[in-house]
Amino acid sequence: MRSTAVIASVILICSTSTGRTEAQQGGEPLPGSAGPRVEFLNKNAGGVALLDVAVNARVSQPSETGAPILLTGTTAVCIAIRVRGRRPPAGKEFTIAIVNRDGLVEREGASMSLWRGGEQPGELTLNMCPPSDQVYPDGPYKCTVTIDGVAAAVLHWSVGGPVEAQAPAPPNDKNRPAEFRPERLTAGSSTFLMIIEGSETGRVTTTTSIEDGVVTVSSDVQVSMPTGKLTQQSEIKFTADGPEMISSVSTTDFGGIRPVTSVTYDGNRVVGQRQATGPGGVTTTPIDAMIESGTIDAGAASVIITTLTLEEGVTYTFDAFNPATGMTSNFVLRVTGREEVTVPAGTIDAWMVELEVFGKVIEYRVSVGDTPTILKIAPVGSPLEMQLVDQS
Repeated sequence: MRSTAVIASVILICSTSTGRTEAQQGGEPLPGSAGPRVEFLNKNAGGVALLDVAVNARVSQPSETGAPILLTGTTAVCIAIRVRGRRPPAGKEFTIAIVNRDGLVEREGASMSLWRGGEQPGELTLNMCPPSDQVYPDGPYKCTVTIDGVAAAVLHWSVGGPVEAQAPAPPNDKNRPAEFRPERLTAGSSTFLMIIEGSETGRVTTTTSIEDGVVTVSSDVQVSMPTGKLTQQSEIKFTADGPEMISSVSTTDFGGIRPVTSVTYDGNRVVGQRQATGPGGVTTTPIDAMIESGTIDAGAASVIITTLTLEEGVTYTFDAFNPATGMTSNFVLRVTGREEVTVPAGTIDAWMVELEVFGKVIEYRVSVGDTPTILKIAPVGSPLEMQLVDQS
């Protein structure tokens, strides 16, 4: 496991201005309610493993969705940022910008900041408290937390009570953290057609093997493009009883250029490298990031979601690390209904599933039964569709 005992102090890029200026982040007018408590934009911004943020309270209950309400006349607002680590991350720049209903900056930066131990071993909390010489008018607020110039999260709250009679949504017992059941995976292979606007452009073959408690998922992508043929081979390994990620490697070949991205997982640490092609050829970027326990490799999402218990109306959330970007994001899976779907493999009863990833939505059709199988994949807004041809 990576040592999180990083030495050196935290650099706070802050401004003590209390005047209201146009917001540089999130400058659009706020809606008439405080919104959800927190929206995670990048839980690995700046290579820092972000766990949670909160306002005027200890950081806790990261699954809480209701936005907090502060008293009328509030002048002091502190933003608590909880991260994984035993010492403050070295050389990381944390900034905050608190924005009001009209999209104007109420406070930004901090006049005082303090690191303290977290509620759990291996965690730290940074408290950022901007100047408190002005009263916050009643209304909704949001705060963008930025780490090393990358927006990591947006925190919502209101002052003076619910705004425009908008109360927090009642709890939904079908909103659940993902509980993966890898034991539902079976060895075998599946082949999909890649179809764009009705024309076949390629095939994807995915093979799953299980040996000595380790699941290996291999994929072979073959795509015909107007400018040539693109191929990609990938292999992801994880434990059969977790799933706990072990490794991920992906090689792309287009025009003889072969960038390789590979990472290994060791507890809460991910190390490796990612390669990308550009005008100057292949560039290599090292990966060394911290992730939360239970985070999966983004490339395994399509396989692992078949281990979830699917039923109409259920919503699952889980974190996924994307080696291609070096970032962790929150994935949201929703089961919206059930229908019969026809693919080359046949007409099959299927769950209608939406997976929200990196700000986009991918629609899945997953067979109903004890061993669910993905039948169709279609990114919303894209002409691409993948349909199951056969499996063995």
